[in-house]
Amino acid sequence: MESQGITQLERRLADYVDSYRRLCEGGTAHEQTEELRQICSVMGRLLGSLLQTDARWNKYWWVDDVLPTSGTFLVDHQFRLEGEMIWGQKGSAQQWVEPCAMTATETAGVFKYQILCGDVLRGLGKLSYDHRSNSGNQITHAHWIFTFSH
Repeated sequence: MESQGITQLERRLADYVDSYRRLCEGGTAHEQTEELRQICSVMGRLLGSLLQTDARWNKYWWVDDVLPTSGTFLVDHQFRLEGEMIWGQKGSAQQWVEPCAMTATETAGVFKYQILCGDVLRGLGKLSYDHRSNSGNQITHAHWIFTFSH
């Protein structure tokens, strides 16, 4: 995806994070859940586009979605999302799961984020979607395969 498309996804992500922050301050649990799904959907598309720019990512692999395990605001309105990236390979019905995390802040109209994905110790494609734990992957490691910042 060209940089203009990535820029549009980044702006949409910023808008959804801001909306989620406002809902956490005064929305219903249902509204918060729906907005967190929107964040994950855009994050998945953005992560898929960013991964296509990395030589370690096979051009036949694609990102299906991001499933959240947690989404919280920390000090100074910093948003932290932890979850699982679901991905597959073109021509195959098989899908795999990788841990992922994102931190995001917006200050004076400038949106910054860091997206982390994949466990170096486990490697890519070692946990199939069908065999993942229902409780989600614990994000306890500090060695990520992919790191994207803006």
